[in-house]
Order: sequence, then structure tokens, then C-alpha cells
Amino acid sequence: MKSLKVTILTLLVLMQLSAPTLSFAKTDYEKGVGWVFLDGVLTITANGGMEDFFNNDPDQNGKRRYQHRGYEVKSVVIGKNVTQFHMFAFGEDFYPTTMSVESGNSIFSVVDGWLLNTKTKTLICATDLDRFTWMPVARKIPDSVEIIGVDAFYPYNHIIQIHLPDSVTEIAEDAFDMCSDLESIQLPPKLKIISRATFGGCTSLLKVEMGTSIEKIDEYAFANCYSLERVNLENTRITVLNSNVFSYTRLRNVVLPDTLRVIETDAFTSCWDLYSITVCSDDIVFQHDAFAECDKLRKIIFTKGVPKSMGK
Repeated sequence: MKSLKVTILTLLVLMQLSAPTLSFAKTDYEKGVGWVFLDGVLTITANGGMEDFFNNDPDQNGKRRYQHRGYEVKSVVIGKNVTQFHMFAFGEDFYPTTMSVESGNSIFSVVDGWLLNTKTKTLICATDLDRFTWMPVARKIPDSVEIIGVDAFYPYNHIIQIHLPDSVTEIAEDAFDMCSDLESIQLPPKLKIISRATFGGCTSLLKVEMGTSIEKIDEYAFANCYSLERVNLENTRITVLNSNVFSYTRLRNVVLPDTLRVIETDAFTSCWDLYSITVCSDDIVFQHDAFAECDKLRKIIFTKGVPKSMGK
């Protein structure tokens, strides 16, 4: 009987000692400007919260503002009050496996594994970035999407093909920047705008099929696409070929549309394999060094007569 009492007493003491541990289990918590981190879940509570979380470079003493880093984030939740959010290259590992939208948010939604701004009809990014980085083909982009957003295909990935819906009319800045395994792409028939550096650094890109609705291709859009050999510009509606738009590519023969009015400086600089250019407009200006360092250029064919001006 005595031994039984001792055993019961011992058990009671052990339970009391363990109770604080069970009741006050430590959580991994931190709060910043417009965000809350809790046990691997980053909740964006206000506009600019994502940017603030990653604005965490060490100071001159090596000390950071915040304890947590991008690689610790397993899930992202966009709060109900957030009206502005986009994915961008943060400069560090960031591969959450899920993204969700808090109930009550009327701007953003998740559809078929993609985060969308339903108000502007913009594709923000994939919701499972960890898996997305290894996908060879990007499919099931919703037909409601009209804009491929800034850095939408961040981070660096292994995508070889991208299937864009016919509804897309604009591709924003850096949308496919550094998709180094992308080999070819057929642009949607309604696409009008290709923004700055959209395909910059897509080093495996061989050909681009352009539709007849394209009106604008901004600077550096295809810069450093070292493998790019073919682009069908002749049926587009562009009026300006901006600076460095095709610099450092492998284009060989280029036919320019009759809508073109200006070829800016360095538009085709260092296209070492460029052999011939066909110009279908006489109302056009060639700026200085538009074809600088195109060492193999042998033919410039003017189908409608002499252009307005040709720079050196």
C-alpha cells in the first residue's frame, strides 16, 4: 500500500513538472510592417507587407531587422485587406508550397494553382513555387487572364514550354526573365504589348511566334536570348523597335513591318549572325548604331524605296 502511494505521488509530481511545457509550447512568431510570421506561415496583412518582409539586408554590423528569412516560409496567406500584391525576385531562396487568400478579399483568388488579381485580370504567380521551379510545362493558366504580371514566372525554373491562353493582351515587365530552359513560345493572337525585358536572359529560346495584334515591344524585351534565331515581325503592328530589344541574339534574317517608323540605337546590337534585313516601309528612321557590331550583315532590302534617315 505504501509503495502504491509513493508511485501515485511520483506520477503527480511528474505531471506537474510537464504541465507548463504542455501548456506553454513555444511558437515561432514574428511581426513586421504589414505581415505576420507564425510557424512557417507568412500572412500579408497590408499592402507592401511582402516587400517589407524581404527588406531585410544585414547592416554594416551584419545585423538584420527581422529574424526570419524567405527560405523559412512554407505558406503565404494574402489578408482580406490587401489590394496590391505581386511576386518579384527577392534575391534569396523563397519556395512556399501553398498560397491562399483570406476570406473577404475581393481582389485576389487562387484558380487551378495560380494566384490571380481578378479585378485587373492579371496572373500574379504560381501558388506552389517549390513544385513550379521543376515543372517542364506551364499549363492551365485560366482563360480569364488578360495580363501576365511582373515577374510572374519567378523564380528561376526549368520550364521548357508555356501555354498562354488566347485571352492575354499584355505581358508585363520581366514576366519570363531568366527562364533559361524555355525553348519556344507561341504568343496569343490578341497580345498587344510585350514589356521591358519580358524574355531577357531566356538563353535557350530558339523561336517566337508573334501574332498580328502586337503593337509594342519595349526595350530589352529579348535581350541576351543567345539562341534566338527566328522572330516573325513582318505581320505585327509595331511602330518603334526600342533600344536593345534584340541585342545579343542569333537572328539571321529579319523582315520589318510596314508600320515601323523608328529603329532605335542598339536595337540589334551584337546580333553576330544577322545576314539580311528587309525593310517594308519608306517612312522610317534608322538611328545611329541600330545595327552596331552586326559583323555578318550583308543585305538591306528596301521594298518601298529609300528610308527617311539612316544613322551611322
